[in-house]
Amino acid sequence: SKTTYYRVHPTDLVEAVYASGTLRTADQYRVFSPVQGVLVHLPVAVGDSVSSGSLLFEVKSDDPQVRLRSAAEALGYAEQMADTLSSPQLAELRAQRESARIRYELDSSYFERIRTAYASNAVAVADYDRARSAMVSSRAAYQAAHARYNAACVAAQNQLDQARRQYELARTTLENFRITSLVSGRVLAKYRNVGELVTVQQPVLLLGRGDQRYLDIYCDVADAHRLRIGATVLYTLDAYPDSIFTATVTTIYPAIDAATQSIHVEARCTTAPPLLLTDIAVQANIIVAQRKGVLAIPRRAVQPDSTVVLRSGERRRVQLGIGSLEYVEVTSGLADGDEVAVP
Repeated sequence: SKTTYYRVHPTDLVEAVYASGTLRTADQYRVFSPVQGVLVHLPVAVGDSVSSGSLLFEVKSDDPQVRLRSAAEALGYAEQMADTLSSPQLAELRAQRESARIRYELDSSYFERIRTAYASNAVAVADYDRARSAMVSSRAAYQAAHARYNAACVAAQNQLDQARRQYELARTTLENFRITSLVSGRVLAKYRNVGELVTVQQPVLLLGRGDQRYLDIYCDVADAHRLRIGATVLYTLDAYPDSIFTATVTTIYPAIDAATQSIHVEARCTTAPPLLLTDIAVQANIIVAQRKGVLAIPRRAVQPDSTVVLRSGERRRVQLGIGSLEYVEVTSGLADGDEVAVP
């Protein structure tokens, strides 16, 4: 292919760590009925603001024994769903995770072979870029699948804990059940209507704080040492393909996911989509370094031995600094106005 030349000049450079995850509201949780019964009162609607302790809905259960049997059935169901061996939901998510893991391993193995060949100038840049893109995509898919499985396990355990509490409550409570809000926030979703039968397995409402949103994102553990509290996050989502939103890292969780070798990062959104969306997938870049007015060249111009070829044909060794996906900082070896070959 024809060689082009890039003129070195001062530019601003940003280095970032890739991450993926979901967007959610603060203090978000699903509200369940403590017993099986008829939904007789539902004073809130989607979009309403609620305060902590305010009434959300009321469930009528006429027979105390029915309530007790319902709680016992719910407890048995929750125990089954929390059992990682017998739960069909966890089995399906586990199979999805395994499929994503195999795809990631295949793509990673292929990328390693391509990278080795690329270092020997045995493959084209386009082939290297495609292999790397496939590996990054399958890694993100694997991380997302593993995160879904872990979230389902946590949700199942939480539901089991709640079912145990409700079983004890059913043994002593005989009157109608009045369910109140645990947080001050907004009603994000309504799953049941007045007059319908509700069970302990089905949520009635989804609550959260609409005034504040967070990112739950995951990045490769190899980048953990580059992360810091307060770092800026740039994120996108499919619902707004032409927009870039911002967040600030608030928590870096110390526990590493051993299966995906990823680290969980929580970031508070400083800008967010105008439409209140929750549990939607996001792609993010965590800014780890920025330089203004530095000399930078395309990564493709740098040979494996850290040299570049000038227009004159001279091969010159360079020292490199931070870098983005396409460009890398040159700290020594080149001057403003030099022209380097870009294969």
